Amino acid sequence: MKHFQPDTFQNCTLGLLLGRAALLKDRIIDTHMEPYGITAAQFKVLIIMAQFAVDTPAELCRHLSLDSGSMTRMLDRLEQKSLLIRQRSDADRRQ
Repeated sequence: MKHFQPDTFQNCTLGLLLGRAALLKDRIIDTHMEPYGITAAQFKVLIIMAQFAVDTPAELCRHLSLDSGSMTRMLDRLEQKSLLIRQRSDADRRQ
């Protein structure tokens, strides 16, 4: 499906159209964030942190439906770009 056409609407499912819209939204964000060296996925993490005061990787995973490994890699890249600073929680009992 290249583009939505009213005459082919009956052949499309809502899920397919929503998925396509999400992909196009990410492409637009990628284009606008490229001058800043940020991807759409990284932008989403920063926005969630700012808007919802999310401050743990586990909370970010829940908000964005990502696994912990993907989130760790994402946070590593954002930290390398000096867009965030990670601090160990005082409540974290791990060494």
